Amino acid sequence: MTPLRVEERRRHWSSSTTTTPTTPHLPLLPRLQEVTDGQPWAERCVFKRYEDQTHGFCAARGNWTRPEVAAGATDAVERLAQFFTANLA
Repeated sequence: MTPLRVEERRRHWSSSTTTTPTTPHLPLLPRLQEVTDGQPWAERCVFKRYEDQTHGFCAARGNWTRPEVAAGATDAVERLAQFFTANLA
């Protein structure tokens, strides 16, 4: 994937809305999984892609009054809590 030039990124960001996820980063996830697979701690890694959410849906950018955003954010926070409990306890 060719990186977007600055002006293309601005156009991409300005044309997106809170209901249309921006996903120029998605090709990085398989590469991240590939890199972590060879590590001794790889079995503890958890990958979950929320394709129907925008960046920041768990934080200030997320409109938790929308059921699909609230469900995704709740799932992500619960997974994070479970991961921390299992790996940092």
